[in-house]
Amino acid sequence: MLYGGKPNVFYLDSSAKDLRRASWTGSAWAFETLDGQSVGPNGRTNEAVGQYNAVVIYNGGPHVFYHEDLNNYLRHAWFG
Repeated sequence: MLYGGKPNVFYLDSSAKDLRRASWTGSAWAFETLDGQSVGPNGRTNEAVGQYNAVVIYNGGPHVFYHEDLNNYLRHAWFG
């Protein structure tokens, strides 16, 4: 997906059970954990997440929908 004119990839980190984002800075890839077992508070879960993710641009920002394993929830993250 293109966001800010640059490629962004949202994916499941299967070893950590996290939802991750890779974004192209123009010269290198930058990586961040969005949700899952290795991140903290602010609406984030400590459960295995990230499978079956889908991304849409809404109101100018990415909205990511993804699965949380333990409770079988659909989760939603956004930024922008």
